[in-house]
Amino acid sequence: MSASVIDQEGLPRPDVSPQEASELARDLFDVDVTSIKELGSQQDRNFLVSDGGQRWLLKVSNPAFSSDEIAAQNAAMERLAAAGLNAPVPVSSPAGFPIHVTSIAGRDHCVRLLTFVDGTPLIDRQHLSPTVLGALGSTLAEAASVLAGFEHPGLERALQWDLRVGEEVVAELLHFVRDPHKRDLLESALSRLRKRLRPLRDELPVQAIHGDITDDNVVFCIDETGGTRIAGIIDFSDTMYSWRISELAVACASVFHHAPEQPLALLPLVKAFNDVLPLTEAEITALWPLIVLRGAVLAVSGEQQIAIDPDNEYASSAIDREWECFNVPASFDWDVAEASIRAAIGQPKTPAEPSPQMVQPMLRTQARTVNLGWDSDSFSEGSWLEGRGQEQRLIDGDLVDAEVLLTRYGEARLTRARPHSELEPINVALAVEVHAKDRQSLYAPFAGSVTFDTQTAVLTLTGTHDTITLQGLSEVPTLPEGLPSTSGILSDSSAPRESRSGTPAARWRTPDRIRPVSSALPSSLATQPCTRTHPSCSQEHLDSSGPKCRRMETPTQCWSAAGEPTTPCKAITTTHRLRSREGGKNISLTRTAATTWTW
Repeated sequence: MSASVIDQEGLPRPDVSPQEASELARDLFDVDVTSIKELGSQQDRNFLVSDGGQRWLLKVSNPAFSSDEIAAQNAAMERLAAAGLNAPVPVSSPAGFPIHVTSIAGRDHCVRLLTFVDGTPLIDRQHLSPTVLGALGSTLAEAASVLAGFEHPGLERALQWDLRVGEEVVAELLHFVRDPHKRDLLESALSRLRKRLRPLRDELPVQAIHGDITDDNVVFCIDETGGTRIAGIIDFSDTMYSWRISELAVACASVFHHAPEQPLALLPLVKAFNDVLPLTEAEITALWPLIVLRGAVLAVSGEQQIAIDPDNEYASSAIDREWECFNVPASFDWDVAEASIRAAIGQPKTPAEPSPQMVQPMLRTQARTVNLGWDSDSFSEGSWLEGRGQEQRLIDGDLVDAEVLLTRYGEARLTRARPHSELEPINVALAVEVHAKDRQSLYAPFAGSVTFDTQTAVLTLTGTHDTITLQGLSEVPTLPEGLPSTSGILSDSSAPRESRSGTPAARWRTPDRIRPVSSALPSSLATQPCTRTHPSCSQEHLDSSGPKCRRMETPTQCWSAAGEPTTPCKAITTTHRLRSREGGKNISLTRTAATTWTW
């Protein structure tokens, strides 16, 4: 291939008709073809040929691929077959060659005859049960294990399907996407992908992989009990060196179109893979972003293939499905996806769950907890069937006697259940919500730094162990620099402001009392009053009759904690949504921690 990741001219399929394919089978492999049928391919030509008794696959590879690359594919097939996995294997010609190089339209092409693996592609099944997905995950991991020690010069490939260069592929092919809205979605996802994958790239194991174990390239059969059994893996055209986790990401991306309304239906696949081949910490973190990246590569590559090869019915018929492979994971909450994957494989990132008690330190008003679960006494006579409207009525009613209400994390809300639905309800609260009668000031519960991203309107409070993120802010002015803080308060402005969507939103600001501390600290900082004695304070400042002090251990990232809770809080990773009744704007508060809160 060219020196670039991808040839802008693309890789149209070889110009070979069924008649010419029959002649190649006869002349090169001595097969007297009695029937022939072309099978789909993005960049090669595949023909199912038969002599009336036996069937084979005649494969004419794209001339862009070298004989070394084709030989590596053959060796990978033979390696899997020798390990007991059902895969096609090359058939040598009467001359003793498994690969014939022949000229077609003035260019050399590699031509092979492969055994045909009987079965029906999984893509033909509308529904993939957890059992089938689990079997797919196990097969996937077994194949990856067998290929782990495989080495071949033909595996070093500049291939657009290598997710190590996926970001570059998407960027280079973006102009083939004609729909401006779709381009915007891809560009947004690409920006997020770069941030997520950059710190992980060097930690992801690299090995030989099949590269395209999808529902289109895994065939099944019905066993004697009437169940579905994985019958084999086909199409080794993308065999290469790449990240091992790419094998799993590729398979996961391929199943979304079977149940696009249930993105997490793939969890049995991931769990089964991990049971056979345990994922590393970096692989777990990278998996969902790589699933999104695979979908993006499929979408832009499909658009390019249609543009350069308009007669390719296989590419044209697949394009909607390929966009679904991108849209479904890209639009789902990536953090929730990672947390769900971790829960499925028994590798949770944090030991604790959020609770209303963890939000209380950020408030100066004592909050009450509202019960919206199935055991709530507030529901009667089918009122829960009114959904979110009934939730809001209960909250409004309780706010008559309370200033602030907190919902419960992990609560299965009866109001979000779906009666008489074949789909499982999406009704478990993944956040603690704060509902306030009036606008509330939020207080920094620990020492750290504060930054504001003007592009995303996200305010981030960073401590030694914890990070709190405020999302949904309609406006925050540029933060001043260079002064230490004496308290930690985030307060609202005097008037509401219209949000971009036109919904009235609370207008939040950062007052002068919360400011990042510059690297050049004032000499008086060490004697600033603080809320609690710190072990590193100098002895001369620990006079019991005077204010306590705390020496800042990381001067460039610190502010004083505004107060301390009655009991320490455990570390969590979760999202708290804060909502002001008057403003009507949801504020997401994400707190991320490694071990414990520090006070």
